[in-house]
This record gives sequence, C-alpha cells and structure tokens, in this order.
Amino acid sequence: MLASFTRSAKRIPLKRWKNPPDVSVPEIGNTFRCLNERWQRYSSSSIDEVVTPHDDMHFASDENFEEYLRVGHSAVRIIAEAMLLAGRCEFGSVLDLPCGGGRVTRHLVKFLPESELFVADIDEKKEQFVIDRFDAKKFNFHNDYNGHPNRAFDLIFSGSLLTHFDQPMFDRALNYFIEALSPSGTAIVTLHGRNCASRASLQYEQAQRLRAEYLKRRRLRNALLRLKYRTTFDEKSAINKNFMCDGFGYFACPLWSRMYGQSYGGSYTAPSWTINRIEARTDCRILGYKEISFGNYQDVLIVQKI
Repeated sequence: MLASFTRSAKRIPLKRWKNPPDVSVPEIGNTFRCLNERWQRYSSSSIDEVVTPHDDMHFASDENFEEYLRVGHSAVRIIAEAMLLAGRCEFGSVLDLPCGGGRVTRHLVKFLPESELFVADIDEKKEQFVIDRFDAKKFNFHNDYNGHPNRAFDLIFSGSLLTHFDQPMFDRALNYFIEALSPSGTAIVTLHGRNCASRASLQYEQAQRLRAEYLKRRRLRNALLRLKYRTTFDEKSAINKNFMCDGFGYFACPLWSRMYGQSYGGSYTAPSWTINRIEARTDCRILGYKEISFGNYQDVLIVQKI
C-alpha cells in the first residue's frame, strides 16, 4: 500500500536560456584580496559561546562544544568559497534559515558584520534567542514553503533543512529560496548526499535493533501517521531502493512528524538529482556542488539568481 504513496523522482526535462545570461565577474585578484582580509578579521575574532538550553544541535554533538563551533565554522568556509565563485566581496542582506539556536549565526555576525542579518526558525524559542543575542531581524516565512517570500536577500544560507523534507516539500523549499534571492544573490543549501547515505546504511542495522521494541509498542500509532502524511518510516528502503535507484529517498520520523504537524524526517539526494532541479529553471545558475562539506558531513549546493 505504501508504494502508492511514493511520488516519482524521475528526471525533470532541462530548460535552455532563450537568451544566454550576461554574467560579469570582477577581476579575481580583487576578490582574493578582500576575502583574505575578511577571513583574517574573522579568524582573529572571538565567537560568542553562549548557547540557549533549547539548542538541540549542541546536545546532538555529545555536549562537545568544539564540534558545535566547528560545524558553524564550516558554514563560513562554504560562504567564503561561494563568494569566490560569485566574485562577491560583501552581501548587503543575509538570511539564516533555519537559524536554530545560532550555530551558524554566531559566526555570520563575525564574518559579515556589515550585513543586515535576518533569521527564521520554526522553533520560536530558538529564533527569539538568536534575534536577541545576535541583534538579528526576524524574517516571517511560510513554513510549508507555499506562497511567496515578502522580501529578497543577497545571501541565503540554509543548513540542515532540506535534509528533512519529502520530495514535494523539498521542491517547494528550494523554489522558495531561489524566489527569495535578489538579482545576483546567492543561495547555499546543505543536503544529505552519498556520504550521509553511506554512513546511515552502516548505522541502520544497529539502530533497527534499538528501535524494535519501541516500534512494536507504537505500531498502531505509526500506522495512523503513515496514512495521515502518506509517507513511510522505512529508512532502509529510502536509501537502498529510492535513493540508489531514483536519486531521492525519504523516510519520516514519527516524533518529528507529530511535533511539526507535517511529514518530517530524513531525505537523501544524489548530486545529479539535485542539480537536475536547477537545470529545469532559467532564473538561476549553478555555481557549485561540493560533497562532504558542511560539518564535513553534508553536501552543499550553491546557486546564483540571474
């Protein structure tokens, strides 16, 4: 019965530009110089170490604060690489969505101190902490990614968000971010690619044993959730069948789905599948795709509005 719930992940027909875009990039030497100066200032700055008790990303790092900081630092490194690819030395406005408890935001305020910083998160307690602590502005977004953003940004960083969505939500969110870019704006989204799928497969058998008793007790409740959100909780099939065969695999997490009132779990996307989503558009171009990048774990897609 679950097979009828699966949306096709087939390749989308690519589109050509009727008129090839005129993309001008500043002389690379100047970009190198200004990025080097920015990086030196960031490296010599002190990162705020105050963490809200609501920040589950801190506890997910086994209370290892160095790991927490390392992941945030990797986001800044990715942004610097994207700036080099785009020939950008600065961004007037920046959106961090989801901001969580500020794992990346605390680095953004040091690396891009002159930028107007906006944040958003479905968890209002985390969001408010980041707004208050880092003097950021709230961005009101559509948490189902239907509708249109009410403003545009020069840089959007989205870490560990599309990694939790099924295909319809994934496509809506990606479209939402591209719509929210100003002309020549850059969007960076992180993804569960081949590395994450490989690691998850190795961990699957052990996790299944630990979850067996829990799932037995919750079998009826989970069956109702599967029907409600038209999804599956089978991570093994999501990786070995859907991801490996179609390029996109998804499984829902019962706890998260109940918490957010929508299907929410883990998705795995092949680089070719993700890039095909951009090939089917004419309003942006691919700046890069880097595997095993964010936190030395997730992949990164970088696109620019044209």
